[in-house]
Amino acid sequence: MKKRGIITGVAAIVALTAGIAVLTRYNPEGESVPSAPREQKTVLELAQADSITLISEDTELVFIRSGEDWTIDGVSEASKQKISSFVQNALSYKTEAFIDADNAEEYGLDAPDAVIEISSGGEEHIVKIGAKSAVADAYFASADGTAFVMASTQRDALLKDLEYYTSYGRIAINSDTITAFKIEHSDRTIEAYIRDITNFEGNVWQMRSPYDTLANDSFIDSDVLPGICALSLSLEGGELGDVRTVLTVTADKEYKFEIGRESGGYVTVRYEGKLYREPSQNLQFTDAETYTYMNKLVAYTHINDISSCTVEYDGAVHMIEVSGDDGSFRFKADGKKADADISRSAYMAVIGVTATGLYNNEKTGDTVLAVTYSFKDGSSSKVEYKLINEYTVAVKRDSDIIFVTGLADINSLKQKMDQYFNQE
Repeated sequence: MKKRGIITGVAAIVALTAGIAVLTRYNPEGESVPSAPREQKTVLELAQADSITLISEDTELVFIRSGEDWTIDGVSEASKQKISSFVQNALSYKTEAFIDADNAEEYGLDAPDAVIEISSGGEEHIVKIGAKSAVADAYFASADGTAFVMASTQRDALLKDLEYYTSYGRIAINSDTITAFKIEHSDRTIEAYIRDITNFEGNVWQMRSPYDTLANDSFIDSDVLPGICALSLSLEGGELGDVRTVLTVTADKEYKFEIGRESGGYVTVRYEGKLYREPSQNLQFTDAETYTYMNKLVAYTHINDISSCTVEYDGAVHMIEVSGDDGSFRFKADGKKADADISRSAYMAVIGVTATGLYNNEKTGDTVLAVTYSFKDGSSSKVEYKLINEYTVAVKRDSDIIFVTGLADINSLKQKMDQYFNQE
């Protein structure tokens, strides 16, 4: 199709001024009152069609009706909603102004920007869309030889390329339904799931791999879940290349995304055998360090679950006993009744030790401090802080060492324990 400029001819200006300009009528009181909108007149109105072909400079699309549904010829997946909108616009043409069909060249209708061919009940209808008006937000068009002014909104709705119809959300994952995710790289696998929650204030996410430990709820809520829920698979195509990462999400069903090549701000994703392009930012979380996914509270244990907490350091053994329930806890420190608020603060200090990094198989020495939790169900768990060097200790929980933390933090915890257990 031959591209046309904006039409500024005298005939066009006169026609539009007389036909579609919104005029202001004079009021003797000195107020300007807008005139009522002009009546829309029908140019072409079809109840149904068998096929509609859109031909423009860069696009040729054939829309075919099958029963009550419409498809695009040769396209396996396209938005039904967008196709339906096109069909509605292609079957109905109304205008506020007709123009002289004899001036086809002046209006750009001799070599139109687009032609729409409609086959309906054995009849053929031709719609042409020409140049833009210089005096209104409208275009010149004709339907079966009748020339008229077409609103730019209808013209824009009709002249869409194939990518517009194939670009639509194919999935929509609700964060409230996500119960697990797994991120597989060639050298590591990160897997997390929502654990059984026994306490309202407890940590929600648990890691399964590469470590069995609490996950970082904050990072998952701020980066992982929004990234997953932003995936729509709306853009087809791309080159996969080597699969760098496999993301599996368990929600209302299991979703498996193979993540490949990145280019121009998009990454190619293969899902159910087809290729799509997703904004790279949606999947940035898959490249985050393992440490980022992990809860840094190395000794976290909810107070609701324990009956006592024994702290051992420098040859001393102290015990915090807990009874009652949340809101009415009672405490004993080394067998003596203790203030509830001060005891809570002491317990928070015990479970508030944070990691400074991951353990890297360093040689460990003496235990600097140990904490043993006795649970209400009769089981127990032990956390030991074992010396690595003059600055760092390894954190051993039961049989596993995952984290390291600062020796200075453990020395600070000792001081807080001394103050708590030696209070009068």
